[in-house]
Amino acid sequence: MNISYNHIETFMLGPPIALVEAASQSAPLELTLLGNPLLCDCFAMELKQELSVGQAFTVRRKGEVICGIKSPPELVNRSLIDVRFEVRE
Repeated sequence: MNISYNHIETFMLGPPIALVEAASQSAPLELTLLGNPLLCDCFAMELKQELSVGQAFTVRRKGEVICGIKSPPELVNRSLIDVRFEVRE
């Protein structure tokens, strides 16, 4: 499924039925997220985990899933796969 360049900022996984169904299929759903200005926040951490594990779906061109301008300044234009998330108190 190509959802490139759709101005997607937040990609929340949660436990929706569609992801459970996708995970149970013989071939995982393949997404293309290129060109979406993702907000790299705690919700993006779930997407990063899925990029690494790929149980419910796989992402084409993982290195091109980029943090958008609404992300913290140190993360803007960085590949989500390279971002290290830390718990702040």
